Parts: sequence; C-alpha cells; structure tokens
Amino acid sequence: MFDFSSELTKNTSEPLYKILYDNMVKEITSGSIRAGEKLPSKRRISYDLGVSMSTVETVYSLLAAEGYIESKPRSGYYACQMMPLEPIDKNFEKNFSPKPEQPSIYKYQFSTSGIDTDIFPYSTWAKLMKDTIYNGRGLLTRGDSFGDRELREALCAFLHEYRGAQAQSDQIIIGSGIQFLLDRLYYLLPYDSAYAFEDPTYLSAYRTLKEKGANVCSIPLDDAGMRSDKLFESKADIAYVTPSHQFPTGVTMPAWRRRELIAWAQEKEGRYIIEDDYDSEFRYSTRPIPCMQGLTGSDRVIYMGTFSRTIASSLRIAYMILPRHLVDIYKERYGYMTCTVSRFEQQALAKFISSGQYGRHLRRAALLYKQRIQLLTSLISDIPRSTIRGAEAGLHFMLTVPSYTENELIARAAEAGIKIHGLSEYYAGDNCPGSTLVLGFAGLDEAALKDACAILKSAWQA
Repeated sequence: MFDFSSELTKNTSEPLYKILYDNMVKEITSGSIRAGEKLPSKRRISYDLGVSMSTVETVYSLLAAEGYIESKPRSGYYACQMMPLEPIDKNFEKNFSPKPEQPSIYKYQFSTSGIDTDIFPYSTWAKLMKDTIYNGRGLLTRGDSFGDRELREALCAFLHEYRGAQAQSDQIIIGSGIQFLLDRLYYLLPYDSAYAFEDPTYLSAYRTLKEKGANVCSIPLDDAGMRSDKLFESKADIAYVTPSHQFPTGVTMPAWRRRELIAWAQEKEGRYIIEDDYDSEFRYSTRPIPCMQGLTGSDRVIYMGTFSRTIASSLRIAYMILPRHLVDIYKERYGYMTCTVSRFEQQALAKFISSGQYGRHLRRAALLYKQRIQLLTSLISDIPRSTIRGAEAGLHFMLTVPSYTENELIARAAEAGIKIHGLSEYYAGDNCPGSTLVLGFAGLDEAALKDACAILKSAWQA
C-alpha cells in the first residue's frame, strides 16, 4: 500500500484531489512507484484515505489524461515509464536577476526611423476606435484574407487621388508591415528570380530577401536614381526601387528614368519592379511626382506603402498593389490565410482615410516637418565646407563634412552624446562618398534640434 495519508493531513486550503494528485505525480516521477507497477484500486484508496470515490476518480482521470498512468481493461491502472530529468536549481530565482535596461548613452539621436509622436491624432483615433468597437460586433470574425474591403476601397480612392495609382480594390493586399508583404511576395514570384537593389539601399528590404536566400545584386545610382543602363546589363528579374525619395540619398527619380525602368521590366516576361513609395507624402518645394505604378497602369509594377511614417511606427499596417495577373496566384496561395492586421484597426483606418482626416493630418505633418528641416539645414549649413543633399523631401537628408572622415564624424558626435549614422552603412559596394552622414530629423523638436546642432558644431570644430 502506498502511503499518501501524510499529505492529506496537512492544514492547507488546497482541495483534496490536488494534494493527492501532486503526491502521486511525485511518487511516479521519483521512481517510488516503478514503471509498470499496478496502482491500488480507486475503491481501496477511497477507503484507506477516507476520501470520496469522486475525488479519487478525478485524480486517476487527470493522471491518465496526462500520461502518468495507463488503464488496462479488466486489470486496473499501471504507472507509465517516466524519463528522469535534471533537478531544478532551487536557487534559480535567487541567482537570476534580469539586467536592467541600459539607459541610452545618447542625448539626441538623428534616427531615420523617428517621427514626431506628438502630432499623432490621439483624440480622433480614439473616437474612431471607440465607434468601431461599439458598432463592430461582426469584426470578431476572420474577415477577408486580402484585408477588409472598406480599407482597401478607401486606400484605392486615396492612392488614385494623391499618388495617381491605377488599380481596383481587389488588387490591394493589407499586411502587418513591408517586411511581411515582402515575405509573401518572395513566395509569389518565381523562386529563382534575381533581385536588383539600389546601392546604397533600404537595408530592411535588402536583408529580408537576402536572408530568405534570394539572389540579390546591387545597381549603382546617379542623379536620377537607379542606373537603367546597369540594370539592363544585370541578370536581375526584379528591381526594388524607392523612386519618390530614394533611401538614403534623397534622390527623386524623374519621369524619364521611371519610364526606362518600366521599359526594362516590359522587355522580358517575368520581370517586375517593386516600387516602395518611401516618404512620398512629404515634399517641401514641389508637388509629389505620381507613382510609377500609375504612369502606364503597368502590369509589371508592384506598389508598396506603409503608414508607419505618416501616422505611427507601431501601427503595423502596410499595403501592396499587385498586377492583376498576380492577384489570382496570391488568392490561390494565401486565400486561406487570415489577414495579419486587426480588423478593428483596419476599420478605424478606413474611416480615418475616407473622412478626409488622414489627408488633413498629412498636411499638418508636412508643414511641421518642412519647418524643422528648414531650421535644421539653416543651423547646420554654416559648418565650414559642409554640403547638404536630399533636403527637398522626406524625413532625412545627407550631410557631408569633409574636415573629417565618416568614422571621425560619428565618433566625435558620439563622444558628445549624439547618435548619427554614416552613409557607408547602406552601401553594398565600395563606391561610398567619404565624410557623409545621413540625418533623420523627424523625431526631434525645435529645441532639441537647436541644442543638438550646437553640440555637433562644437564636436566637429577643426
């Protein structure tokens, strides 16, 4: 007879079945009850311990369900074989103390991913989300794998009006970020496709495809963007470009170069252009150039965009427009999957766009960022021999200070408490111009910009 009685006499608030269950598990896993050994009958344990049959039946049912014992018909219950495990370190919790998050060593960071979170439309977004939740009982279901129809239709109208896109709502795919959509796209296109990237380039997209094993190559830039002559000479099938505001140089690809790239894609079956419309919303001296996708309604351009730069980085909503012949392939491969963006956020965003509030938010943000870039460039332009490029649009620009090497500029800034990125970080080749930095400014207010510029001038004094 197994002695479980001592455990049942403890003064505890735990239910009897839990005490008995824990003790039997301990007996089986420790080997006190050997593998294959027959256990006492439920009636015998009930009598010996003075507990109800229902308590014992509950314990045996749990043990059997979890694989500690097995029932043999007309024979009884037997202990199962348990693999011995290393004992748990009792001092683990005492010895383990998570390292506290290290505070940033930088006072300011000229991050290219930063935005001003103070201009987020908090009250408007809260009201839209509240209305959506209160009136959106049906949003608890899976929804369309392409994304909610209301958001796709709102996007379709907005992109046609503001970016000149030529598409129907059924060509739009909603997903949780550009990297996610690139992942889907990689498996949608021929597996042996070769991808051409601008050099320098947007590293997030480059790494996403390279880490998947894609064959990637780099195409140099000139003042008009990706060089079409080098693209024609390459063996690429897919060209990834950021024509509205090239990252990180800030070059805007003119219409004639865009047409050259489209001609390259149309020359051979299976060629495509992935148009990442990066920073297209913010231009400070001219109106935005229409997107490549809308120039000819080309069936060779895959258009991609995101709301992370215009609304909030944490709003993981991106979209792509597929050529119509790829829509059916996408539906066949991914139609059974659920859209990766919350339907509540999709519906709130759809209302934000269709009501015109998104357009008003963009205009306010563009005005604010224009004032900031004008302030920053005026403050920093009096650094001896410095030059600024790419400040006509977007949320970053390039600064060249030939008095020092790129590494020296970064090191001197870091010692003074300023985090800054060098242009060479974004180059695959060796043709990076020297002494050049990439400055993102959207995450710093005017007071911070003035202070940061004063610190940089002092750090870079010859």
